[in-house]
Amino acid sequence: AQTLDHLKGAGVAGEFIVADGGSIDATPVIAAEAGVKFTAETGGRGPQLAAGAEMATGSWLLFLHADTRPQPGWHHAVNGFMADPQTRFRAAYFIFALNDPAPEARRLEALVRWRCRVFALPYGDQGLLISREFHDLLGGFHPLALMEDVDMAGRIGRRRLKLLPVAAVTSAERYRKGGYWLRPARNLLCIGLFFVGFPPRLIGRMGRLTRVLPPGLVVIVGADVPAIRPHHIATAFKALGRHDAVFGPAADGGYWLVGLRRRPRLADVFADVRWSTVHALADTVANLSPGQTHALLETLEDVDGGEAYAKWKKRRRGRP
Repeated sequence: AQTLDHLKGAGVAGEFIVADGGSIDATPVIAAEAGVKFTAETGGRGPQLAAGAEMATGSWLLFLHADTRPQPGWHHAVNGFMADPQTRFRAAYFIFALNDPAPEARRLEALVRWRCRVFALPYGDQGLLISREFHDLLGGFHPLALMEDVDMAGRIGRRRLKLLPVAAVTSAERYRKGGYWLRPARNLLCIGLFFVGFPPRLIGRMGRLTRVLPPGLVVIVGADVPAIRPHHIATAFKALGRHDAVFGPAADGGYWLVGLRRRPRLADVFADVRWSTVHALADTVANLSPGQTHALLETLEDVDGGEAYAKWKKRRRGRP
């Protein structure tokens, strides 16, 4: 509600659309009381932004997160960008700022400025101003659960992104809870995985894992392999004492376990892997650098659906 009041108070002409992610709070009521359009879409921020864009009727689109508020003078910067005929196929974003006086917040703001300057990858928290024509030409936001901002920035391109001379202040609550160093580090890890071809849905799972995993060897197993036993995990860690990587092959060409040494640093083993195909394991192994070795564990079968589970259960009953 406060964000809507802040935006509408600037006196900007145009429509306002609230794109909700399927929350169960009073968001629809707040939108109705504010007299703005409302849409809801589950599946992450990518589908939310796409749904909002589909509902919009204007020739320019400004995407903002619910906890982000552009600072005074923002509408002048936005209007100036839209009025420039050279920006028809360009996009703009705000300066990143946090509502926290702590020194850690200033350091993170500096880090984001460096990221935008060097890699041209603004956060979604910095908003995105883009013409409808350019947005549609790019195909809009892809239905990604996360990394939708990185994906869109990559398609826009460095030379077509411009920093507006106004800050947008974002809530620092998640950084206070998640850590001013740890959370950005996880973000960088997820971005790296995204750029080497790791699927966003799996990046989300990896992100949750990296929040709790200690330093050292790492072994990750799938949750859809009912035949896994403790000795499989023990064997994997033992193999990492002699090899740089270990895989548990699945019968469908993928793998039910992956274990990696994190020192020395491995190559991007997930780059260009053809996930969910018979080539997944072979592609991953091929990404190991020359001289790096790997071990293979017992081949097990993952259960991807009801039919596969029924087959597995039938074979299990037939065992002596």
